[in-house]
Amino acid sequence: MIEIFAQISFGLALIAALLSLFNLLTLKAASPETDTVINKKIAILIPFRNEINNVNQSLDCALSQRNLQQFKVFALDDFSTDETGKEIAARADVHKVSAQKLPNDWLGKLWACWQLAEAAEKDFAPDYLVFLDADVRLSHNAVCAAIAAAPSWDFISPYPKQLTKGFIPFIFQPLLQWSWISSVPLWLAQLVSAGDYVSGWYLAVVNTNMLLFAYLLGWGKKMERANAVWFYIACIFLTGPVAIARLEVFSVALTIMGLVAFYENRTSRSVQLLNLATWIKVSPFAILASLFIVTNEKKKYVINIAIATVTILTIGLLLGGGMNLFSFIGMQSGRGI
Repeated sequence: MIEIFAQISFGLALIAALLSLFNLLTLKAASPETDTVINKKIAILIPFRNEINNVNQSLDCALSQRNLQQFKVFALDDFSTDETGKEIAARADVHKVSAQKLPNDWLGKLWACWQLAEAAEKDFAPDYLVFLDADVRLSHNAVCAAIAAAPSWDFISPYPKQLTKGFIPFIFQPLLQWSWISSVPLWLAQLVSAGDYVSGWYLAVVNTNMLLFAYLLGWGKKMERANAVWFYIACIFLTGPVAIARLEVFSVALTIMGLVAFYENRTSRSVQLLNLATWIKVSPFAILASLFIVTNEKKKYVINIAIATVTILTIGLLLGGGMNLFSFIGMQSGRGI
């Protein structure tokens, strides 16, 4: 058991290391020396809450941006208990946004940013929205350089240089960069835009179904199962958009593959597939539990569930899942199994 976990840990660490190296070699960087002039309307939006030590420096940096022909700075004091609000109110060079009470179904930072975006849209109708934290210090060309580096993208998130004070922040601050640079091949984001999402989704659906058909047919060695494939195709046709536009596309495919593996006495593979399907949509848990009742390899079954669960949780944490890891329980618990 220990050897299995050691192998899994080594594999995940190796993947993270390779991804980090790949990202470092392919990461897109904005040039602060660009001479490009942005002639679009840009709104720089900054929410403040108890930022008396940052408010004026932050606003000064935003207002000093160069090579932007049309831009405005919007500031919101989010019910600060220090002198932040007074500092913003005393400035005539920024557009002040009055904070509204936080609704029950919103988070504070998101609500503040939403209010800023609404105010900018109403007063300025910008082409670009630039959101900043209060402790970010911009170079004079920062906004221009970021937009010039990816002019056709719908969303970009420039990552600033991290400055630390003290030994402890110096040790732990790099973990922020590590969390994203070691988890996702960032180069992929340069290949697609928001407009490609639908095409990407349908491509994933088609490939998933083709993989399922190939698995059902034993990769061409069990053509006697062709009727099952035709039955599944008929189900897709009859259910229409539901069969291609919901997450069940993936959970159902994994569930069927898991059932086939169980029928073929491949317990480990069956459990891994069904467990993954359950993490996508909770309903396959009913099949996972039912097979546990009928199997004669209960110990092996439980061990494989534990391995699969730990692996999925680890990958989820590495990808930034955090608080959302168990949302399939909290958000679907009232829908039954």
